[in-house]
Amino acid sequence: MTVALIAPQINLLLVDDNFSGLNFISELEVSYQVMKAIGPDQALQYVKKLKASGMLLDLLILDVKMPPGDCYSYLLSSDLTGIVLFEALIQIFPLVKCLVFTNRDVEDVEPYFQAHANVRILKKNSLSPEEELTEIRWVLESPAWLENARDRAKEFKLLVENWDGYGAPRINPENIEVALELLQRLCDQSRLPAQLVPTANGSVQFEYHINMCDLEVNILSQIEANVFFEGPEGIEEFSGDLSDDFVDRIATILKRMERPA
Repeated sequence: MTVALIAPQINLLLVDDNFSGLNFISELEVSYQVMKAIGPDQALQYVKKLKASGMLLDLLILDVKMPPGDCYSYLLSSDLTGIVLFEALIQIFPLVKCLVFTNRDVEDVEPYFQAHANVRILKKNSLSPEEELTEIRWVLESPAWLENARDRAKEFKLLVENWDGYGAPRINPENIEVALELLQRLCDQSRLPAQLVPTANGSVQFEYHINMCDLEVNILSQIEANVFFEGPEGIEEFSGDLSDDFVDRIATILKRMERPA
């Protein structure tokens, strides 16, 4: 007898007080089990039902500012409702990934989620519906090494002057974000894992070491990077802006590393 293998259901919970601007919902419902909660009261009900049923919550898509509802009626402002709700939900599902869509500045919201590696924060209406859908799918499907890179990136942002004991400056947080964005773009083209590391000159770089090959991509600024590659055929080094052609050149090297001569 042949036993059919059933893929596990992927559960998404959207929490907002207004879904009119979330144009990706209908597309998500094609592939995932999507629950829509209008505010924290309904969100907590959904999560408790999932837990009681022995099911997992795979992704939480959350707004920050919304009415506190009955459960958080003690809050003096609606600005923190989503943050308080998030802290409650991770007590129930500690490993849940979270994508925060907010109308507030990302820099204002980010400190509240600093301690959590599985959180990505995006500005509402800054992306097209197609880009929003790509972000959601990427968060769901991103490999473990990329999540670790995001975790390390948060640690780099906390480094102070002289973090290495030899006078190294603070790591530029904008360069860190550029490195993560570039890693995401390359992740779509190669499965090779990368390591994110700080440098003594205040920049950040990511590295690949596999099959007797070494590739280092140093983010010099928001618009420029330096690439160093050493493999069986010798050394290759180049710099450039972060254009599609530049990224494609790095991706081509990664393909060579996957299948060395």
